[in-house]
Amino acid sequence: MKHVERHPAQTLDAPTPAPPNTTDPNTTDGRPGSPAPHVALDWDGQRISTLDLFGSGYVLMATKPGGHAWMEAGRLVKDRLGIQLTRLLVNDELLDVDGRFPEQYGVRGGGAVLIRPDGYVAWRSPDSDPNPAATLEHVLRQLLNH
Repeated sequence: MKHVERHPAQTLDAPTPAPPNTTDPNTTDGRPGSPAPHVALDWDGQRISTLDLFGSGYVLMATKPGGHAWMEAGRLVKDRLGIQLTRLLVNDELLDVDGRFPEQYGVRGGGAVLIRPDGYVAWRSPDSDPNPAATLEHVLRQLLNH
């Protein structure tokens, strides 16, 4: 069986039991420190993978319903910190072809996930947050050592 090592550096998550150091890439759940999982998406009629979205700056992905608050938070925080942050709303501009995004990334409607430029999950919020801008800014400041 093929295993993938987790990369805990530059990851944040709510307190949870410590995951094992390796994981089967076919069962990844978007836990911070693990590689971002593949999910098939449709973007303007073209089929792509979530993996095609990573490699140039941080990527914030949120789900509908409720994800608009994370998109606005991402806009505000990107401007405040002067960083490259791509904001993508699943099932709005990107369609989850097989309905697997919530399960694969461990987020529900209103949740969000932050992917590092190297394609690893940096942080996630499984559900909506009462103050997404403050939460996201805190997370990014910690990740970037600001």
